[in-house]
Amino acid sequence: MREGEKIIVKVRRQEPGSSETTFSTYEVPYQKDMRIIDALNSLNALGENVAFRWFCSSKKCGACAMKVNGVPRLTCWEAAEAENVIEPLDNYEVLRDLIVNREAYQKRYLKLKPHVERTYTAPFPEPLKHADMLGTYKLMDCIECGICTSVCPAYTGIDGAFPGPWALVQAAKFARDPRDEMNRSKDIEDSGVDYCMSCYRCEEVCPVEISIVSEAIEPLRGIAARGPEGKASFPLAFAQNVRDNVYIHSASLYVGSRGAFKAVKSLSIALQMFSRGKTKLYIKVDKTAQRVIDALFRAAGQKEVR
Repeated sequence: MREGEKIIVKVRRQEPGSSETTFSTYEVPYQKDMRIIDALNSLNALGENVAFRWFCSSKKCGACAMKVNGVPRLTCWEAAEAENVIEPLDNYEVLRDLIVNREAYQKRYLKLKPHVERTYTAPFPEPLKHADMLGTYKLMDCIECGICTSVCPAYTGIDGAFPGPWALVQAAKFARDPRDEMNRSKDIEDSGVDYCMSCYRCEEVCPVEISIVSEAIEPLRGIAARGPEGKASFPLAFAQNVRDNVYIHSASLYVGSRGAFKAVKSLSIALQMFSRGKTKLYIKVDKTAQRVIDALFRAAGQKEVR
């Protein structure tokens, strides 16, 4: 695009307290290296009064996250195109135009105690090895933009069971910190981390490329599995099921992760699974495959259980 050429900016508008949405279309002159946030600022310079958040314009604060042409982006970093459709992030309450409500969500993740707790006073400077910090240092890149949660299919709102990947990244950042002494198993067990579908959609859109599932959610599942109430026993039951059967035996996995009482209550579902060939009463384990599975568990540093 040439400088001075008109580009289309289509903005979704919504008044406070209203659920009605409209789109307003504008034309603004293109400037060299123009970003979406520049286009929005151009609109307000013309007196259009479009509501949006932004602060740093350098991909550090996360305030300017919005949907651009259907994809959640940091608008301070996203180049303006010939046509630009700008909307607020999904999965959040819209306060006005492009501004979403983060306050209720922030209260939710504060319950996961995003801080380091320890009983000793460390020397200054505190000696920390790079290897000790590997579990947490990449999570420190999180700019809390909320983009990951906006695309999460397991997130059903602030009152839902699953807190969303944004909250879990913050929880994992401190839970994996070697300086932390807090026993977090009860809080993580109650967090709903097992509702994650491991679809990796959050990782696909993360603007700072955090491996959210493998670096945050999976380690938290391990902590939750050690919780005092056994609510999040699925990861351990899944691993043991693979170890015992090589292939997943869904019926025994359900009993192992949810208990015999719930299994009996779900007997009708089990019968449907049997009738449709979705599970079997008994699996004949292939010895060669069994040796491969055992080798994988040994490589992972787990003690064999027979």
